[in-house]
Amino acid sequence: MAARATGCRWFEPPGNRGARRLVRAPARRRSRVAPVPVPPLGVAATGQANDTHAIVAATREQGWDLLHSAPIGHEYRTALRAALELPGNLLSRAPNLRWARTVATCCTAAGGKRQQSMAAAAAVECFMVALDLLDDEEDGEDSPLRALLGPARTLNVSTGLLLLAQSHLSAQPHGASLTATLLEGGLRACTGQHADLASGPESSPPSLEAALAVTAGKAAPLVSAACRIGATLGGADLALQGLYGQFGACAGMISQLINDIAALGPDATAKTDIALGRPTIPLTYAALHGRTNEAGGAARQVNWLDGPVQLTWAIAATYRRHALDLVPQLTSDDTSRADLMTLVTLD
Repeated sequence: MAARATGCRWFEPPGNRGARRLVRAPARRRSRVAPVPVPPLGVAATGQANDTHAIVAATREQGWDLLHSAPIGHEYRTALRAALELPGNLLSRAPNLRWARTVATCCTAAGGKRQQSMAAAAAVECFMVALDLLDDEEDGEDSPLRALLGPARTLNVSTGLLLLAQSHLSAQPHGASLTATLLEGGLRACTGQHADLASGPESSPPSLEAALAVTAGKAAPLVSAACRIGATLGGADLALQGLYGQFGACAGMISQLINDIAALGPDATAKTDIALGRPTIPLTYAALHGRTNEAGGAARQVNWLDGPVQLTWAIAATYRRHALDLVPQLTSDDTSRADLMTLVTLD
């Protein structure tokens, strides 16, 4: 999964020595939910920045309603709020809300109004926070909430957020369909997470095909679900919803592959990919081609012009091409097409 508050780091793209590219990379690794690339407000076009601010304001309002309407006690509500107020999360001072923006963008592109998607967007954000908490526990990573509540209560908070998200989503128009879409995406992501967790430093390196399959089971089904939810709210028929799902799967693959590159950075001290021997594309390529350190793990600092990163960038670029090819089928509106393209950037 991807930390809610993402940082920006400079990387040299393969094949372009000396040129640097600003890549939005998470400060910490999340295996199940990678970030959907979102242009920072400071560099976005004025209209896009205003739209993003409006999405943040409306989704936060829905988030507060979601939390305060829940039939739970004060102490438990406070614990859920603490999770939602973690940096970058739904109720934090500077929320990222990449998931809400994905839902809203697809809703408007499919012909709906942004306001139609805000309640569902808040539910999706809540659902992803819950998965983030679970992922921290599964990977044994430190978590501010775990430090505050301990592992048992943190897991209980995650359970509550999952239930709260489903309850809120099911109460919306098309609620049964929206909830089914989100749960299907979550189950597919859990399948990918299970395969990811089954790997380890002592495991034989998988084939690149197997590594790609594991990668496809992380963020891709979740972003696909978010896009389908937005399209459904926008009035898309089943066939068009399917195309939005394909677009979202490509967007999820792009963000996951960029996340996996970031996990090799020299400042990625909190990431667990290398320590746990995760079957990511760059680490699998490195292992298959003998790029290991003395301890037997893949080398921590991989030259950005070497094969592992070149290959991963190339695969991400291929998925971006697939996504861009789908855009004309999703909407005929030029503004909506431009907005959709911002969900599949490589930087």
